[in-house]
Amino acid sequence: MSKLFGFLYGLVFFALAAGSFAAMYFFIEPVFWFYISMLVMMALRHGLGVKIWITKWADYNMTSLDQTWQVLFAPILNIGVTTNHKFGHPDETASSVVGKNLRDTGLFRWKFIEKIVSILLEGGKPHSIPSIED
Repeated sequence: MSKLFGFLYGLVFFALAAGSFAAMYFFIEPVFWFYISMLVMMALRHGLGVKIWITKWADYNMTSLDQTWQVLFAPILNIGVTTNHKFGHPDETASSVVGKNLRDTGLFRWKFIEKIVSILLEGGKPHSIPSIED
């Protein structure tokens, strides 16, 4: 039952992240395309090692979006949090919160989220634990 909850929690986590992008597309389309271009530049920076000023700027923009959506959806995201490391701090990324919870509990839900995030953002290398902001 715990693994089922962990899997469903992981799906909700990614649905809320994707929902943020969908909301931008439907309500603020130019912002959506701006963030898609930022995502492409982040892939260039982290995936291909293109470290120039514009890819660093894109990284800052994506961090800002990450901090925003996790604060907006903190009440829902915190349903699956059993530690003091809660979502909702305006200066912390969702990856940092996931990393802290993974480090402290090792629960399946955090492992599942880390696995997907590490594939999407780091090409399979660990992402959440190195992203911890103390």
